[in-house]
Amino acid sequence: MSKVVLQITDATVKFNLGPVDTPPIAGDWTTPDVDASCQVTTAAVVANPVTQTAPATFCEGETDIVGKSKWQVDLAGLQDITESTGISMWLFEHETEAAWVQIIGPTNETGDKIVTIVAPVRIQAGNLLGPAGTPLDFSVSLPAQAKPTVTHSVVA
Repeated sequence: MSKVVLQITDATVKFNLGPVDTPPIAGDWTTPDVDASCQVTTAAVVANPVTQTAPATFCEGETDIVGKSKWQVDLAGLQDITESTGISMWLFEHETEAAWVQIIGPTNETGDKIVTIVAPVRIQAGNLLGPAGTPLDFSVSLPAQAKPTVTHSVVA
């Protein structure tokens, strides 16, 4: 396989409230609870490895037991707390609620490949306000309630 270098362009980040065991159907994403695409500057789906250490015995040393990763969705962007329908206010108002996030990352790779990641998360509020005289930004880590799904497609 040859080297692959990706850049995300024109990505979308959308949220829908709903229980972890009931993922939104495709049509739900056309009218999401909030579309944060124009405010988000970074969207990363992060795996956090889970390991446990089995203690040493008289016949062998400690061993690490590797478990399934815990996942989180890390977002950063521009605050829009003055907008009642913006991402900053939405995160603030729905803190601790179950939701689904959909991140679609069109790339600049030949063939217009697209990756879509959908994850069930618990909403956390992002930071609000900040230093004088600078654009206000936010960052937030949303704990995933299950492993995200990843699908690939090509624009026709």
